[in-house]
Amino acid sequence: MSPSRSPEIEPLTPDPTPDQQVLSPAEAAEIRRLLSRPRTRNLSAVERGTINLNLIDKMKEQYDAVLATLYYNVDECLNTFQPSEQTAWTLDLDQMRSLLELWNPTRHQVHTPWAHIGTPADSVLGKGSADLQDADVWYLTSQDFASLMSRKEPIRKCIVIRESWADVADKGKIEAFLHILTAYFSPTTVEVQDLSGQEKRPKRFHCTEYARKILTSLNNETSLSKGDPPLNLLNLKAKPILVRDIFAELTSEDFTRFKLLDIICQRAETTAKRMTINPTKQDHLPATNAGKAKRAPTISGREIDLQSCLTFGLFAQRGSFSGWHVDVLNGTYVTCIAGLKAWFIHQYPLTEAEKAAFARDGHRWRPNPSRVKLILLRPGDTLYMPAGELVPHAPVTVTACLMRGGMLWDTLRIRDILSNIAWITENNDVTNESIPAQLAPCWHELNDLVHNEPQMVELIQDRTDTPVDRTTMAEQVEEGESLRDFFHSITQRMQDALKCDCAKVCTGNICSCQKKNQASDFKCTAWCHPKVKNTEPRPCML
Repeated sequence: MSPSRSPEIEPLTPDPTPDQQVLSPAEAAEIRRLLSRPRTRNLSAVERGTINLNLIDKMKEQYDAVLATLYYNVDECLNTFQPSEQTAWTLDLDQMRSLLELWNPTRHQVHTPWAHIGTPADSVLGKGSADLQDADVWYLTSQDFASLMSRKEPIRKCIVIRESWADVADKGKIEAFLHILTAYFSPTTVEVQDLSGQEKRPKRFHCTEYARKILTSLNNETSLSKGDPPLNLLNLKAKPILVRDIFAELTSEDFTRFKLLDIICQRAETTAKRMTINPTKQDHLPATNAGKAKRAPTISGREIDLQSCLTFGLFAQRGSFSGWHVDVLNGTYVTCIAGLKAWFIHQYPLTEAEKAAFARDGHRWRPNPSRVKLILLRPGDTLYMPAGELVPHAPVTVTACLMRGGMLWDTLRIRDILSNIAWITENNDVTNESIPAQLAPCWHELNDLVHNEPQMVELIQDRTDTPVDRTTMAEQVEEGESLRDFFHSITQRMQDALKCDCAKVCTGNICSCQKKNQASDFKCTAWCHPKVKNTEPRPCML
């Protein structure tokens, strides 16, 4: 499972040979310096030629052939289908082939859409392919990221965090994950994507059967099959992935800035617990949520664990694909533990025409190729797509890939975040998930913070770019609009998108939500029936 070259296709750019190599005086001096180090072995001609390569050049040298092999396998599999055979699998194959077309080995010249990498000066990772301002993605160490946080600057670029450029071993990590998965969940089932129909649907596998199937496939990832499409695990908890959450550890150093989403989830869970356990008793003290739970809280009759929404696991077989989408809550980060993931992103910000086309076509969107860039994630990489930015992405699984991830909000970008959530809710085809059922009660907690503790919701910057921690009420104006007024307008948009018109007549399982409101998973929400008690939900809410 280590990220090595594919044996089937030679690299698109041949390695230099000694008689082709002409060293400049600067290169010769650099080699002499390296050779003068104690216990340093002699460098080969290939190594001498790569001394001054930037990080994109290194990525191309190591992975262009791997991606070309995947292109060949995708194209080969797609050609086994008849034109009349249209399934979710053929759509995935067609979209993957389009994204990977620039690695088509039959092309005479390959201009691949690698995202331009920016690194700080003298970075231990190496030299970027562009300066920080013009780069598509920043590659930083944990120390670099901590320094960036300390400057209290809004983050607008995608960021990959890794500690060194050297490969990180991933041998045995997927097998270990499968062992832990079956230990935790073997009596139950897991959900995967079913690609046999016109649309992707969840399909259940017995956990042990799933693990056996994956283990069998790990040593045979050379081709893709018409009748046996890859399994992409859905709704995976982070629990069976026993690795440190480095990004959560880093961002916890600035609790006020990065933990707002966690705070409102905890408060909403406390409120739900109080309503679930004893909705009529009026204690003089509020309910506790700091101790161990004696009973799971519910929202509209369904047990919830709001904290589980903030962390998740991802596992997919080679050839798994997710069409263009954005994540509802913004601020997603993922850590690659094993395998390779081609994380295609669309350059942002999107133009109004691009947003309109994306909203219309959803996961079938075919953006202009010149605006599509590749971030290849390998073991040891943590990618952060900044909260407050709409970052359409379409991940392709290059080799069986295990990841752990989470979500957070940045209070320096809170208005952008909430504006994005409202737009996604109004245009739900741009995401591959329903709006969480917990969002309505979380929104209530956020409203309470906006009015009573606004300093926890929004950090703003003064003219010297030093954050201002507001302790007054939410009357302070940013760009002509107070936080209260802004939040009120966003709330109105959310309610209009998530509530239905059947509040008085919706008494059974059938309501207009089941036909039109994909955003709410085709169910009524608390905004549809605000007077319904949490402990006595209507059938349309279940």
